[in-house]
Amino acid sequence: MQFSPHLKPGRLLKRVKRFMAEILLDSGEEIIAHCANTGAMTGLTNPGVRVWVSLHSGTTRKFPYTWQMAEEEGIWVGTDTSIPEKVFRESFEKNQLVDFQGYTELKGQVTVGSSRLDFHAKGMQKECYIEVKNAHLKRGHTAVFPDTITTRGTRHLQALTALVQEKGIRAACVHVIQRQDCHDFRIAGDIDLDYAKAFEKARHYGVECFAYRCLVSPQEIIIEKSIPVLEPSYA
Repeated sequence: MQFSPHLKPGRLLKRVKRFMAEILLDSGEEIIAHCANTGAMTGLTNPGVRVWVSLHSGTTRKFPYTWQMAEEEGIWVGTDTSIPEKVFRESFEKNQLVDFQGYTELKGQVTVGSSRLDFHAKGMQKECYIEVKNAHLKRGHTAVFPDTITTRGTRHLQALTALVQEKGIRAACVHVIQRQDCHDFRIAGDIDLDYAKAFEKARHYGVECFAYRCLVSPQEIIIEKSIPVLEPSYA
């Protein structure tokens, strides 16, 4: 996914509540940007951190700027949690994901029971329901998710598990990692025990779990490769 026009650089002044950030652009303009991330954003919210924002010109939005990425230890890290769905769809439609080849149709935002899942894929093989999660937090060389308690995420895993267990339908949980310095991925059970337990149950019953590492820059964010999914960590 390419950014057009290119992102504007600046420095974070402070994150305001969950959905806003005060930023000083390199141009000298001080702005308030929308923060499309409900997580803790651990390691990315220190005042002075290098950030990049997109401008939605001609919009009626209250805050036309959106915080897209931050720099951590010289690495660009995506902060917008709407991006993973977009880059997954782009790679899926270009038939670049080995795990999802053979499908010809991808429908977004589908209701399953009381949950809404990101995608429903159809094709020559078995239909598949897919939930896509954003990951940015790193421990060592391992990407981890979540960075805060996610009750909604747990419900999504339970919905995927029910599809496999009760109906025999293929289901997958995909974690898109918006940074390129991680070698593998795991669930942080010490951050959200319920999500980790739901994740283990989901894998036990046949929900497929994938992690895709992205190439991230102020010009574009694209899926680079699949990386191993490790067992959850509880400490």
